Amino acid sequence: MKIAKLSTLTAKQKEALTTIIGLKNNIPTTYAERRDSLDWNVMQSKDNEKLSKTEQLITICIQDSLEDLITFFDQNKLAPYCPIDKETDEQLKKQLIEKKQERREHPRKNTILNGEFFNKRTRNRGRLRTLDISLHGLKFISKLKHDIVLGDILDVTFTLDNTQKSELARKIKAVYINKKQVGAEIINPPPLDPDLGFYLMQ
Repeated sequence: MKIAKLSTLTAKQKEALTTIIGLKNNIPTTYAERRDSLDWNVMQSKDNEKLSKTEQLITICIQDSLEDLITFFDQNKLAPYCPIDKETDEQLKKQLIEKKQERREHPRKNTILNGEFFNKRTRNRGRLRTLDISLHGLKFISKLKHDIVLGDILDVTFTLDNTQKSELARKIKAVYINKKQVGAEIINPPPLDPDLGFYLMQ
């Protein structure tokens, strides 16, 4: 059985999950199974040790959603992995190749730029600090706890640290979330983007 990091799956692939395994120090200690009611039954061995096929597991809690389950894993320092079939494995390999190709075509620049975001789903605002940026995507950290989930559409503004102090505004889609860190793709990037283009070449 192959397993993959939960963070490497797309939103659609995550929706189809029925099993997630929690690893602590690379040892599987927690088993979560989605029930018909769509909540998650979280189980461990009686001694809270390595999972065993022969040992009966006991339920330690019920989590109402995948987001709640991920929060539970984070709080307990568990790395979420999931079993994948051959088709999903091939899809993940293809996605990795596409991401590498995108990075070659659209190189990212490590940055520390301050800005703001507006979550269109929740109507909440927040302050951000970019980690890297390209013509087609960016990664940032929210300065405070946020309510962003995968697929959320955000309006972001930030100021480049170039001579002109150019202020950029972009619409982005959240495609990766790890606590306060958010990775996003830029929606409909401008065909001509001289300010950001020249900035990335510096």
